[in-house]
Amino acid sequence: MPQTLSLLTLLTACFIFIGCGGEPGPPAGDAEFAETDDAELAAEAKAVLGPPPSVVLVSDEAPTGRAAFAVPDMHCMFVCGPEVQQALATVAGVTKVETVVTEDPADRSAFVWTTDAFDVDAAVAAIEAAGFTATSRPEGYEPPAAVGEPEA
Repeated sequence: MPQTLSLLTLLTACFIFIGCGGEPGPPAGDAEFAETDDAELAAEAKAVLGPPPSVVLVSDEAPTGRAAFAVPDMHCMFVCGPEVQQALATVAGVTKVETVVTEDPADRSAFVWTTDAFDVDAAVAAIEAAGFTATSRPEGYEPPAAVGEPEA
């Protein structure tokens, strides 16, 4: 019995620390979710959990610029988004971080408002150190609406 409890505790801890770990969508073979699309699941999660913290204020310092990053393997706003935010918050010159998760992995993004001390390569390295791939986006990039958000 103690071994079973230890294994269950270990599996629960792994799920909590690893997070979503895959593409968003219904679990394979689960008939209850088979006819529910991602927008419905996102709306239900938002109703139950409230909006995810997509913006994090890092500093009161006035920003002098903004940078955008493609983060295609950031799958959700409840685990992945905060991990990317925490990683970027450690980079010198970052005053604010925003993450946006969309259905299309090519549009999943992180944005930072920056001071003159900011270094793009350091930001990419921080995202990658958190376990995500990242590339710098062109200046002025704006993503489509996030999963579960209404189109403007």
